[in-house]
Amino acid sequence: MSNGPERFREVAIDPSDGSVYTAGEVQNSFLTILGTINLVNQNQALLTKYSDTGTHLWTAVIGGSSEETGEDVALGPDGKVYITGTFKGT
Repeated sequence: MSNGPERFREVAIDPSDGSVYTAGEVQNSFLTILGTINLVNQNQALLTKYSDTGTHLWTAVIGGSSEETGEDVALGPDGKVYITGTFKGT
């Protein structure tokens, strides 16, 4: 949950356990189970995992010096999670 706009662009479901991964972006700050991550009014890419029952398991905020987006998420045959997106700056 954030105090700015959130956008989830894509989901992937792990066939081994039914968990769900989402890719997108968040702006301003993001409330996690570990506390608030402040994002200084920039879009930052977001990768989130939920259990098969919808319980939030973890969130990774992916950011650099400017704006980033999470465009797509997929699971490889090896079970690894892959995310694509865009970025500005370095």
